[in-house]
Amino acid sequence: MSPGKIRALTLALGGLLFPAASSAIVNIEGLRAKGSDDGFSSRVNISVSGSTGNAEKVDAGLGSRLQWRYGPRKELAILDYRYGESQGRRNANKTFLHGRHTQAVTDRYGWEGFAQVEQNEFARLKFRGLVGGGLRISLAQDQPDRDDSAGLGLFRSVEILEDSGLSDDRRELLWRANFYLALSHDLNTHARLTSTTYYQPDIADAGDFRLLEQAALEIGITEHIGVKLAVDISHDSDPPLQVDGTDIFYSTGLELIY
Repeated sequence: MSPGKIRALTLALGGLLFPAASSAIVNIEGLRAKGSDDGFSSRVNISVSGSTGNAEKVDAGLGSRLQWRYGPRKELAILDYRYGESQGRRNANKTFLHGRHTQAVTDRYGWEGFAQVEQNEFARLKFRGLVGGGLRISLAQDQPDRDDSAGLGLFRSVEILEDSGLSDDRRELLWRANFYLALSHDLNTHARLTSTTYYQPDIADAGDFRLLEQAALEIGITEHIGVKLAVDISHDSDPPLQVDGTDIFYSTGLELIY
């Protein structure tokens, strides 16, 4: 395989396995390991690419997902870092760290608590931190080809924008509600269709909300290699100045499965 093809494969895997820091809302449901067996599972990805000559460019990324399951309890930790330069100027610099505890109470109901920190230089986000929790509900217990769930909860968020001299430079401290619907349907033994929707309104101002829809089709080629087609649509009703309110991200590539 040529170096160019290896680089393209690495980037495809990096973008598909660890898209965590691409938007204000992060689809944690899409990063949970499937199955019900106790034990530890992990996924680690390092990607580096670059070019010289007519186009001077470098991109690097580090991502990991660690999950522990023991009886009714589950622990999840996610780390993602991206850095990029083009023509000697930085064009990507973002970090994301998330920890979550899930506790099943019955076969259908459970609760979860989570904490998160992140920064994204090119979304003018100097720091965002949040702590929260809520109720998790299983919606498809008697359907082996489906894995559907819903959640509702609350989190406290602090957000600090980069000091840019614009009129909206601010430090924001507020409560947001957290609602999600995660649907997963096995089309056959080799293909799965998923959809996850998040809605996070400000408790004091329902007009200030964040919305994410992520849909994906996963097709298994072998036991450990698959193809994934995905589209993410994220919307912030009150974005910082000079930052677009809606982002659309789509990708097609290979995925490692273990």
